[in-house]
Amino acid sequence: MIAPITTSTELETRILDLFVEHPAEELQLLDIAAKAHISGRLADLHHAVDVLVGAGALRMNSRHGGHYYRLAN
Repeated sequence: MIAPITTSTELETRILDLFVEHPAEELQLLDIAAKAHISGRLADLHHAVDVLVGAGALRMNSRHGGHYYRLAN
């Protein structure tokens, strides 16, 4: 079930939990939303992922014109 997110911290936690459960996954934004069962604005998701990349929790790779995110080692 897709649950609405009420705070940016909750969104970041849900995203990070997804990558902790699946450390080898490399996902694009919409794949993150689907696998983490997140409903909301794409801009909010993008901001939360940017915060996690800036904090060093996630790493972004650019490939074939797309941005892929994975857990930082």
